[in-house]
Amino acid sequence: MTLKSQIHSVINQLGFEVHRIKPPDHELEAMYAAGGCVPHSVGYAEARNRLIIDVIQDPERLKIFRQKDTLPQGYGVSFDERCVEYPWMFSHLRQGPACVLDAGSITNFKFVTDHPAFKDIRCSSCPGRSHPVIGSGASGTGTTTTPNSDPTEFFDTVICISTLEHVGFDNSFYGADETSKDRYPDDFTTVMAERRELSPVAHCCSRCPMANT
Repeated sequence: MTLKSQIHSVINQLGFEVHRIKPPDHELEAMYAAGGCVPHSVGYAEARNRLIIDVIQDPERLKIFRQKDTLPQGYGVSFDERCVEYPWMFSHLRQGPACVLDAGSITNFKFVTDHPAFKDIRCSSCPGRSHPVIGSGASGTGTTTTPNSDPTEFFDTVICISTLEHVGFDNSFYGADETSKDRYPDDFTTVMAERRELSPVAHCCSRCPMANT
Protein backbone atom coordinates (compact mmCIF):
# COMPACT_ATOMS: atom_id res chain seq x y z
CA MET A 1 0.00 0.00 0.00
CA THR A 2 1.36 3.39 -0.96
CA LEU A 3 1.83 6.20 1.53
CA LYS A 4 -1.04 8.09 -0.14
CA SER A 5 -3.35 5.10 0.26
CA GLN A 6 -2.35 4.70 3.90
CA ILE A 7 -3.14 8.34 4.64
CA HIS A 8 -6.53 8.01 2.93
CA SER A 9 -7.25 4.85 4.90
CA VAL A 10 -6.48 6.54 8.22
CA ILE A 11 -8.62 9.55 7.34
CA ASN A 12 -11.52 7.28 6.34
CA GLN A 13 -11.23 5.36 9.59
CA LEU A 14 -11.61 8.64 11.44
CA GLY A 15 -14.90 9.19 9.60
CA PHE A 16 -13.74 11.75 7.08
CA GLU A 17 -13.52 11.69 3.29
CA VAL A 18 -10.87 13.16 1.01
CA HIS A 19 -12.03 15.08 -2.04
CA ARG A 20 -9.97 16.90 -4.62
CA ILE A 21 -10.89 20.59 -4.77
CA LYS A 22 -12.05 21.44 -8.29
CA PRO A 23 -10.43 24.59 -9.73
CA PRO A 24 -12.77 27.42 -10.79
CA ASP A 25 -14.31 27.01 -14.23
CA HIS A 26 -12.42 29.98 -15.67
CA GLU A 27 -9.10 28.39 -14.67
CA LEU A 28 -10.08 25.09 -16.29
CA GLU A 29 -11.13 26.94 -19.45
CA ALA A 30 -7.72 28.64 -19.53
CA MET A 31 -5.99 25.28 -19.06
CA TYR A 32 -7.96 23.86 -21.98
CA ALA A 33 -6.93 26.74 -24.23
CA ALA A 34 -3.30 26.59 -23.10
CA GLY A 35 -3.22 22.87 -23.81
CA GLY A 36 -4.18 23.36 -27.45
CA CYS A 37 -7.94 22.74 -27.14
CA VAL A 38 -7.58 18.98 -27.28
CA PRO A 39 -11.03 17.35 -27.11
CA HIS A 40 -11.87 15.80 -23.73
CA SER A 41 -8.70 17.13 -22.11
CA VAL A 42 -8.69 19.06 -18.81
CA GLY A 43 -11.12 21.97 -19.02
CA TYR A 44 -12.95 20.61 -22.08
CA ALA A 45 -16.42 20.45 -20.49
CA GLU A 46 -16.07 23.88 -18.90
CA ALA A 47 -14.96 25.51 -22.18
CA ARG A 48 -17.73 23.80 -24.12
CA ASN A 49 -20.35 24.84 -21.58
CA ARG A 50 -19.06 28.42 -21.68
CA LEU A 51 -19.66 28.49 -25.44
CA ILE A 52 -23.14 27.04 -24.98
CA ILE A 53 -24.02 29.54 -22.24
CA ASP A 54 -22.84 32.47 -24.34
CA VAL A 55 -24.96 31.33 -27.28
CA ILE A 56 -28.19 30.49 -25.43
CA GLN A 57 -28.09 33.88 -23.73
CA ASP A 58 -27.75 35.73 -27.04
CA PRO A 59 -31.07 36.09 -28.95
CA GLU A 60 -29.29 37.02 -32.17
CA ARG A 61 -27.15 33.89 -32.13
CA LEU A 62 -30.16 31.74 -31.24
CA LYS A 63 -31.91 33.16 -34.28
CA ILE A 64 -29.33 31.37 -36.45
CA PHE A 65 -30.52 28.02 -35.10
CA ARG A 66 -34.20 28.88 -35.26
CA GLN A 67 -33.97 30.02 -38.89
CA LYS A 68 -31.59 27.21 -39.90
CA ASP A 69 -28.98 29.69 -41.09
CA THR A 70 -25.36 28.76 -41.74
CA LEU A 71 -23.26 28.62 -38.59
CA PRO A 72 -20.25 30.94 -38.33
CA GLN A 73 -17.00 29.56 -39.74
CA GLY A 74 -15.25 27.46 -37.11
CA TYR A 75 -18.18 27.35 -34.71
CA GLY A 76 -17.91 24.47 -32.24
CA VAL A 77 -14.57 23.18 -33.52
CA SER A 78 -13.07 20.70 -31.00
CA PHE A 79 -16.40 20.39 -29.15
CA ASP A 80 -19.10 17.72 -29.32
CA GLU A 81 -22.64 17.99 -30.67
CA ARG A 82 -23.96 19.62 -27.47
CA CYS A 83 -22.79 23.03 -28.74
CA VAL A 84 -25.42 22.65 -31.49
CA GLU A 85 -28.10 20.72 -29.63
CA TYR A 86 -28.59 23.13 -26.72
CA PRO A 87 -28.91 26.29 -28.86
CA TRP A 88 -31.25 24.42 -31.21
CA MET A 89 -33.40 23.32 -28.27
CA PHE A 90 -33.59 26.81 -26.75
CA SER A 91 -34.39 28.35 -30.11
CA HIS A 92 -37.46 26.09 -30.39
CA LEU A 93 -38.80 26.29 -26.83
CA ARG A 94 -42.13 28.03 -26.52
CA GLN A 95 -42.44 30.98 -24.18
CA GLY A 96 -44.55 30.90 -21.02
CA PRO A 97 -45.58 28.30 -18.42
CA ALA A 98 -45.25 24.71 -19.57
CA CYS A 99 -44.99 21.14 -18.39
CA VAL A 100 -42.04 19.53 -20.13
CA LEU A 101 -40.91 15.92 -20.40
CA ASP A 102 -37.16 15.68 -20.87
CA ALA A 103 -36.70 12.22 -22.42
CA GLY A 104 -32.95 11.96 -22.12
CA SER A 105 -32.06 14.29 -19.23
CA ILE A 106 -30.42 16.98 -21.36
CA THR A 107 -31.90 19.66 -19.07
CA ASN A 108 -30.34 18.26 -15.88
CA PHE A 109 -27.73 20.99 -15.64
CA LYS A 110 -27.84 24.23 -13.75
CA PHE A 111 -26.75 26.38 -16.69
CA VAL A 112 -29.85 25.11 -18.51
CA THR A 113 -32.46 25.42 -15.77
CA ASP A 114 -31.15 28.83 -14.70
CA HIS A 115 -31.95 30.18 -18.17
CA PRO A 116 -34.91 32.62 -18.25
CA ALA A 117 -36.73 30.31 -20.67
CA PHE A 118 -37.09 27.78 -17.84
CA LYS A 119 -38.51 30.28 -15.36
CA ASP A 120 -42.09 28.93 -15.58
CA ILE A 121 -41.33 25.39 -16.71
CA ARG A 122 -42.04 22.26 -14.73
CA CYS A 123 -39.69 19.61 -16.04
CA SER A 124 -39.95 15.86 -15.58
CA SER A 125 -36.86 13.86 -16.37
CA CYS A 126 -35.40 10.38 -16.29
CA PRO A 127 -34.08 9.02 -12.98
CA GLY A 128 -30.60 7.73 -12.31
CA ARG A 129 -28.63 10.80 -13.34
CA SER A 130 -25.95 12.41 -11.22
CA HIS A 131 -27.31 15.92 -11.84
CA PRO A 132 -30.82 16.57 -10.44
CA VAL A 133 -33.13 18.89 -12.32
CA ILE A 134 -32.53 22.12 -10.41
CA GLY A 135 -32.49 25.78 -11.21
CA SER A 136 -33.80 29.20 -10.34
CA GLY A 137 -37.17 28.54 -11.91
CA ALA A 138 -37.58 25.00 -13.20
CA SER A 139 -38.87 22.31 -10.91
CA GLY A 140 -38.29 18.66 -11.61
CA THR A 141 -39.54 15.18 -10.89
CA GLY A 142 -38.22 11.78 -11.84
CA THR A 143 -40.01 9.71 -14.46
CA THR A 144 -39.21 7.31 -17.28
CA THR A 145 -39.87 7.22 -21.00
CA THR A 146 -41.44 3.78 -20.95
CA PRO A 147 -44.91 3.43 -22.49
CA ASN A 148 -47.78 4.27 -20.10
CA SER A 149 -45.43 5.80 -17.52
CA ASP A 150 -47.18 9.19 -17.59
CA PRO A 151 -50.72 10.44 -18.13
CA THR A 152 -51.92 10.65 -21.71
CA GLU A 153 -51.86 14.14 -23.27
CA PHE A 154 -50.15 15.54 -20.18
CA PHE A 155 -47.06 17.37 -21.43
CA ASP A 156 -46.88 20.60 -23.39
CA THR A 157 -43.44 19.75 -24.77
CA VAL A 158 -41.29 16.66 -25.07
CA ILE A 159 -37.55 17.23 -25.38
CA CYS A 160 -35.67 14.27 -26.77
CA ILE A 161 -32.09 15.15 -27.71
CA SER A 162 -29.47 12.52 -28.64
CA THR A 163 -31.57 9.79 -27.06
CA LEU A 164 -33.41 7.75 -29.70
CA GLU A 165 -30.17 6.50 -31.23
CA HIS A 166 -29.48 4.69 -27.94
CA VAL A 167 -32.79 2.83 -27.82
CA GLY A 168 -32.30 -0.90 -28.28
CA PHE A 169 -28.50 -0.71 -28.05
CA ASP A 170 -25.88 -1.49 -25.42
CA ASN A 171 -25.49 1.71 -23.39
CA SER A 172 -23.24 0.34 -20.66
CA PHE A 173 -20.55 2.81 -21.76
CA TYR A 174 -22.84 5.60 -20.56
CA GLY A 175 -23.57 3.97 -17.20
CA ALA A 176 -26.62 1.86 -18.06
CA ASP A 177 -26.71 -1.81 -17.19
CA GLU A 178 -25.94 -4.33 -19.93
CA THR A 179 -29.57 -5.40 -20.32
CA SER A 180 -30.70 -1.94 -21.42
CA LYS A 181 -30.41 -2.93 -25.08
CA ASP A 182 -33.10 -5.60 -24.63
CA ARG A 183 -35.77 -3.42 -23.06
CA TYR A 184 -37.20 -1.83 -26.22
CA PRO A 185 -36.80 -3.58 -29.55
CA ASP A 186 -36.93 -0.47 -31.71
CA ASP A 187 -37.18 3.31 -31.71
CA PHE A 188 -40.83 3.20 -32.74
CA THR A 189 -41.96 2.22 -29.22
CA THR A 190 -40.29 5.25 -27.68
CA VAL A 191 -41.50 7.63 -30.40
CA MET A 192 -45.09 6.46 -29.84
CA ALA A 193 -44.72 6.93 -26.09
CA GLU A 194 -43.58 10.50 -26.67
CA ARG A 195 -46.48 11.22 -29.02
CA ARG A 196 -49.02 9.79 -26.58
CA GLU A 197 -47.74 11.94 -23.72
CA LEU A 198 -48.09 15.22 -25.65
CA SER A 199 -51.18 17.35 -25.25
CA PRO A 200 -53.17 18.07 -28.44
CA VAL A 201 -51.57 21.53 -28.84
CA ALA A 202 -48.07 20.50 -27.78
CA HIS A 203 -44.87 20.00 -29.74
CA CYS A 204 -41.88 17.70 -29.62
CA CYS A 205 -38.24 18.83 -29.91
CA SER A 206 -36.43 15.69 -30.98
CA ARG A 207 -32.96 15.48 -32.49
CA CYS A 208 -30.44 12.71 -33.24
CA PRO A 209 -26.80 13.08 -34.29
CA MET A 210 -26.28 12.14 -37.94
CA ALA A 211 -23.24 11.24 -40.03
CA ASN A 212 -22.63 11.59 -43.75
CA THR A 213 -21.47 8.00 -44.01
